[in-house]
Amino acid sequence: MLSSEFKTGIRILANFIKRYKKEYAKGIAFSIISAMFSALIPMIIRYGIDLLESGTNYKSVIFTGSLIALFGMSRSILLYIGRNHIVITGRLIERDMREKTFEKLLITKTEFFDKEGTGKISSQIINDIENVRMMLGFGGMIISHIAPVFVFSLILEFFISPILATIALIPLVFIPIIVITHEKKIFELSELVQEKISEITNFSQEIFSKIKIIKNFTIEDKVGEKFSHLSSEYKKSNLTLSKQRAIFESLIVLFSMLSIVAVIIPGYHLLDIGVITKGDLAGFIAYQLILAWPAMAIGYLFAVIQRGVACLWRINRIFEQPQEIPDLSVYYEHKNIPK
Repeated sequence: MLSSEFKTGIRILANFIKRYKKEYAKGIAFSIISAMFSALIPMIIRYGIDLLESGTNYKSVIFTGSLIALFGMSRSILLYIGRNHIVITGRLIERDMREKTFEKLLITKTEFFDKEGTGKISSQIINDIENVRMMLGFGGMIISHIAPVFVFSLILEFFISPILATIALIPLVFIPIIVITHEKKIFELSELVQEKISEITNFSQEIFSKIKIIKNFTIEDKVGEKFSHLSSEYKKSNLTLSKQRAIFESLIVLFSMLSIVAVIIPGYHLLDIGVITKGDLAGFIAYQLILAWPAMAIGYLFAVIQRGVACLWRINRIFEQPQEIPDLSVYYEHKNIPK
């Protein structure tokens, strides 16, 4: 079941993504076509090795190598175009989110600024929205590529050898379990880290605005001690989050590598008894290497999404604040500001 914070984040994002859905669709389409080229390269390798085993001439080898190079170039070009669309769209959404947040702050009641502090609000506008952009840009880029690569590679693995494909999937089954068990803890720690950043920013803002008072009362040492304490708390929370992510990502990499090891021994046995050819085994190992990247990328992707959702939840608290001015156009007319 999705957490309430995640549902809130999805609802906020949907309002911003709606405007750029065509751009995202283009980026995803190019990424899917690129994934198709990536998934076909091991099949060409399989075909080429089987040709060598049958004693083919050098022209066939040159043709196979040229085909691999052509598919590789096509895959890279299409992937670049797709990623470019997605990353630029993430930047545009970041701009819209900043503008909407600023407009909301213009009409928010002053009690909110007294309670939160300008430093904390500045941190949310700068750092939190930047993390959301990372989730939409780099996170969207990774999802749009690894998902179709994983699906296409898995289908073609079953085409080569259903037995080996089933064996290779056994270690990968543990990856969703690892994600579920670590999800809540990493989210809570990500939110805590963002809160600590806001506290440091808010405290720094207060110091600069009250520097004369601090000097007049000669309390520089106390201010320095408090700043050191806040920095130490931020460091501790960040190290705790880093340790949790290190455990999570290490387990992901371990099980993705085990899937490759699990294929080699039974694959050699099937080759020895003549069930599969050398080309089949080479192509299958190539697919496992392709699948290893999506599995390992889950760790980074999960961290980006969790940090982005935590930041969205914090930004939403600004959007939910009561307004001091019912309509922003009234503010513009009162101050004679052009819209």
